[in-house]
Order: sequence, then C-alpha cells, then structure tokens
Amino acid sequence: MTKSKVSFALIMTLVVVSLLMLMLPAGAVAAPGIVEKNWSESAFEGYDTFYASDVVAYTAGSTAKFEFRVNNDGGTDLKITGASLVFDWGTCAPVTPTTFPFVLPAHNYASFRFECVVPADATNQTLHTYTAIVNYEGDNGPSKVSEVYWEDVPGGGVTYGLNHTPIVPDSEVIYLEDTAANTVNALGLNSGYAINDYTGVITFTAAPTANVRAKYKYTEAVFTGDGSTLVGYLDHAPVVDGSWVVCRVDTVAETITVLTQTTDYTVDPSNGKVTMVTAPAAYQVIRAYYQYYNRFTTSGSIAVVSADQETYTMNWRRYNETYNTYWLSIYSGEALQLGGQAEQARAQAEIEYREGNFAEANATMQTALNNLNAAIAAEAAFQTTIGTGLTALLSGGGEVIDAYGAKLNAEAQNITDLTDAQVKKLKGEASKAANTGVFYIMLGVFTLLVGIAAVLWGLGQFMGARAQKSQGP
Repeated sequence: MTKSKVSFALIMTLVVVSLLMLMLPAGAVAAPGIVEKNWSESAFEGYDTFYASDVVAYTAGSTAKFEFRVNNDGGTDLKITGASLVFDWGTCAPVTPTTFPFVLPAHNYASFRFECVVPADATNQTLHTYTAIVNYEGDNGPSKVSEVYWEDVPGGGVTYGLNHTPIVPDSEVIYLEDTAANTVNALGLNSGYAINDYTGVITFTAAPTANVRAKYKYTEAVFTGDGSTLVGYLDHAPVVDGSWVVCRVDTVAETITVLTQTTDYTVDPSNGKVTMVTAPAAYQVIRAYYQYYNRFTTSGSIAVVSADQETYTMNWRRYNETYNTYWLSIYSGEALQLGGQAEQARAQAEIEYREGNFAEANATMQTALNNLNAAIAAEAAFQTTIGTGLTALLSGGGEVIDAYGAKLNAEAQNITDLTDAQVKKLKGEASKAANTGVFYIMLGVFTLLVGIAAVLWGLGQFMGARAQKSQGP
C-alpha cells in the first residue's frame, strides 16, 4: 500500500470516528452539579391560574420534602463540606447525609433529602423562593480570595512595591531569589526590610543583590463608611469558618487596622454578611481577606396555599375528569339543564380563584361539582326508566307476537304448497312440449329423405334417356 493510500485511509477513519462521536446522544454525558430535583407529598402540582405559572404547592404548617442528587463528573474527588436549603423565610439542613465533611469520589454522586416545615404564617399571595446549596472543596482546599503565592516585586535599590494593596498586616513573606546560585532565601518578618501595609511599599536596609519575590494576602473592599451604615457583604459565600480577617482602612491617615471579632464586628459565614458594631466614618473603608467554599446551587419557588386553595384545586380537577368522562353520554332534558348549571358555576369559580377569592371559589366549585354529579344521576335515572318501559312493552306483547308469527308460518306453508303444484304442472307441460318437438323433427327428416330420393330417381331417368338417344335407332 502506498503512502498516499495510507494517509487517505487514516483521514477517512478520523472522519467516521468524528461522525460517530457526533451521533452519540447528549444524555450520555453526565450533567454537573445538582440534578434530578424532586418535590414530594405536596398539596398539588401543576399550572395555577392565580400565580399564573406551574407551581409545587404546600399548605401552611405542612412539611415540604425536597430531594436531589449531586453529580461529581470531574476527574478528581470532591470534599463536600455542607448543604442547605434556603427559603425566603429561613434555612433548613438536609436529612441525609447527616455528617459533614465527606468525600464524593470522581464520577460518582450523592443524594440529599430535606424536610422543611412550612411556616404557619407564610403568605399565599406570592410564590416563595428557595436556593439549594451544596458546598465543596477541590484538591487544593477552599478557594482563597486575594492571596498571592509568588509575585515578582518591581523596584530597584532599596525600594520595591507590591502589586496589590492594602495588604493584611504581617501576612507577607519576602523572598530573595539568586538565579546565579539557584537559591531562594525567605526573610524573617520585618527582618532587613520595612513594609507599608497601606501602600505596599517595601524599603530594604540594604539594596538586594537578588530578585525580590513576595507571598502575601491583600484585602477585598466590603463597604465604604458613611457614619451610619453597619452592614456589608463579602463577594463570595459561604465563608470558611474562622478564615476571615476584617480590617478598617483609614484613607486619610493611610493606615490599615486589623479589627477584633465580636468586639468590632460579626460575620455570618453562610451568606458573607459583615455587621459592624460601630459604623465607620466616610473616610474609612471596611476590607477583608477570607477563604470560601465552592458551591453547587439550584433555585426556584414553591407556593404556600390555604386549605380553600387546596380543596378548590382538588374539586376543579375532579370536575374536569368527571365532565370529560360522562358529558357526551348525557341526553335527557333534566340532565342537560343541571349540566348547564354546573358549567356556569365552574366558570364563575375559576374567575373567583384568579381574583384571589379562594373561599368563594371553593364554595362555587363545590356547587359546580354537585350539579354535575346530579346531572349524571338524572341521566342514569332517565336511562333506567326507558329501559324498564321497553322491557315491559316487549313482555306484554309476547302473545300477540306469537299469534302473528303462527299466522305468518301458515301463510308461508300455503305459499310453499302452491309453489310445489305449479312446479309439477310446469314440469308436465315441459315434458309434453319436448315430445311434440321430437315428432315434428322426425317428420321433417323423413320428408327431406323422400325429396332427396325423388331427385335421385329423376336424375337417373334423365341420364338413361340421354344414353339411348346417343346410340341411335
């Protein structure tokens, strides 16, 4: 085989493989994160005209049950550090698993189940939002915001400057990298240098003869003070408990001060909320360093409905099922009248429900269902009456029908006897006609034979006469 033929064969093989890959169903690839969400034991599910959307509905005070699974379709294990289901009224923890953290191996999944009691005072006038959250770490642990591990610090002589500021005080490690000797030396904290945490300027006691490298933590702005605001939020959540450092930056004095937890502030790790004890001034900025977990999330909403809404929906569905099953078999006047009244009540109930008059809608829908059932009962009674009348009619006229049947049988026998006689007569006449015909045929044949014989005799005489004449006297 030549080289060109081999190349062509390889190209065609790649084309076929590519086409086969494109033909693989999309479902063959596992979906990342939270999948297979399922609410259970709800009051009802489906489209709701009041909320104008598909809903999963629970009554106030009932238990909402939610289950999903998390797929780890990556190539590394994940450390699951926590999970929660956060409603607009509060947060609940999963029923399973009950112990965190745990390792979710690569190409595997874990199931989570929540059972949350719906508050008795939850409104039914709007949908309630929820967010399901699963927190996790990768191979390198939690994500670290604003942390530099190895930076080439620009500068010269005795003065150098960090690229990110302000930094967390005493978070830096300064290295001297001697590329000729192929060595790296870490300086002790504030040893041979001084650093301004606000500006990030490093001043050495002697000009370094090696490259300057640095590792440090810098801060993220939370909020700028105005003399009254106490609350700000970190950019990422949930926050690793105990990982945060909250600082107050004075833009006038150009200083950064590490604050004390509880005395100066508190942090809610679930949502990254930072609450100050004393409101910072307009020239002060609250900044923070922290670590946070990655997360899988999914969001949506549920409805919290009243007992009237639940009963209305149940009766509405029952009405439509009953109507679709029986309405085409209703014919009697009374049943049609009751059915018309049922349809009027149903239409009125739907209007009342859409307008939020749930008690009225429930009562009207019950009336519609009652009228429809009454129409079905009236039609059944009507059909029963007709059936009874027909049975009585057939039973009472039995003797008349039998007598008339006997008469018809007798007439049929007479017709049969007459028919047989006529048949015999016709057969006799046919036999007679057949014999007469034979006679006439035989007579004709005889006459024909006689005629032929006469002709032959005459011809013989004529020929004899000519012979005598030809002989002479």
